[in-house]
Amino acid sequence: MRRCTLPDMATPARMIELKCPQCSATHWERDADFPGMDGDFIEYSDRAYTCPSCARRGAGYGVLQKSPPATHLHPDDFFPLSEEEFAYWQKIRDTHFPSRRKQDQK
Repeated sequence: MRRCTLPDMATPARMIELKCPQCSATHWERDADFPGMDGDFIEYSDRAYTCPSCARRGAGYGVLQKSPPATHLHPDDFFPLSEEEFAYWQKIRDTHFPSRRKQDQK
């Protein structure tokens, strides 16, 4: 497991498409690059996830794509997205995280 120590920080969660190492099914998760304030970065492939298709729990999942950071903050000068990029990620959010859409609309 590769770790690197950085100053105390946490990053916003992003949408991540994962591929199961056992059944090759894909699914989406929300996870942060730096999820805690301890500053340790753990590679996504070393994190434990559960496959909704075969119920495998553990590390070894492949990352197929990750949304840009802070997609939910669009429009944002720090992480600018084109309207096409934003629409792409919004469609993924609405499809795979419908409860997030309701929260973001509040």
